[in-house]
Amino acid sequence: VYKRQALKVVPVTTASEPGGGGGGGGGAPWPAPTSPGPTDPGPGLVGAPFRVPATVSPADLELRAVHRGPRALNVLEWTAESPHRERLPMPTRPVVSDLGGDPDAFAAGLVRSVAAGDGRPGLQQLLVGAGRRVSQVLGPELVGLVRAVLSLDLGRPARILLLTEEASVPWELLTLEPVGPGESMFLATRAAVGRWYLVPQADVLPPPDHLEVADRAVIATDDLPAAGHEAGQLVAALGFRVAPPTVDATMAALQQHGVVHLACHGSWSAGDGIATLALSDGELTSLHVGGLDLAAHPLVFLNACHVASGTDLLGVPAGFPAALVATGAGAAVGPLWAVRDDHALAVALEFHREVLAGVPPAEVVRRLRSRAVEGGLTWATPFAYQFVGHPGATMGVSDPDPPRRPER
Repeated sequence: VYKRQALKVVPVTTASEPGGGGGGGGGAPWPAPTSPGPTDPGPGLVGAPFRVPATVSPADLELRAVHRGPRALNVLEWTAESPHRERLPMPTRPVVSDLGGDPDAFAAGLVRSVAAGDGRPGLQQLLVGAGRRVSQVLGPELVGLVRAVLSLDLGRPARILLLTEEASVPWELLTLEPVGPGESMFLATRAAVGRWYLVPQADVLPPPDHLEVADRAVIATDDLPAAGHEAGQLVAALGFRVAPPTVDATMAALQQHGVVHLACHGSWSAGDGIATLALSDGELTSLHVGGLDLAAHPLVFLNACHVASGTDLLGVPAGFPAALVATGAGAAVGPLWAVRDDHALAVALEFHREVLAGVPPAEVVRRLRSRAVEGGLTWATPFAYQFVGHPGATMGVSDPDPPRRPER
């Protein structure tokens, strides 16, 4: 079995706001919202040192985590906002979470433990234990707020947006207990969750709730047995076009296409915060991505081990997801830990098929994780994928070459 691996508080404005634009990171300004809306914060918001312009489809709950100060990077202050605030126990002051001395060690240990336990007895208990630890750190006030949102009668799974300056803790693994008959205890299976990184001096707000997809590119290396088949299926069935698996071609694809899918080996170093994709002629790192300008605001699917992992480097979110956000990506998907080659293929095909059929990407990720839990969590791959973007974001597809059905 092959695996795809080789491990300050600054005000933020958007380009559409007075004083926006000109931020570092090279990200192009977001397209203007399709309809005007009021600017958040509203009268009930407390504590957040940034403004979040209202989007067309606000999340049911927006949780905001910022560092308490430049010398307290492991202490977070949380605030919350919701269009349902009259029906929820909203906090009236910032809620403090102390992550301890080394939150990166927790993330790195989880990655190692999942790799060792994949396909073996006890994997589900391992992830439950990690989720309970996350719940303890978040604290009863915020956990109670999340539970209240999940209890709302919305006619669909709740949509939760996490805006964060912290990049290492997998908050999506939060467990909610006790649970009712037939309910999962994992937040990631009960709500469509999207995270979005608050990057100083970069125009990253708001995360777009709609992405126009004019074309789609797939990049796959030949050192993974399933990667070539993955590319072939995306081309034949879903209208992707193949780009060479080189460093230059990959950087060009990220800057030119509406959807970019990569299938290759990946790695992440918790020590220096650098994530790496192994391409045919060298390595593409998260630092390379930080030097790009993703003017097409692509949805980027990184089907490579560990590449959704992150950390704080020099007090700033670091890793592939944070770099993609800072340079203009509209959304991103990738696994937190090592994934099996054959399982990663199945996840990729289902994800793109559902998204191009109109299902919000965050909801597709929720369904993948939910089915993994329903199946007993024997394998870790379907539970590994993390969505970065607006939890209600949808894709608009306009392509002169429509997806084709594969012939038998």
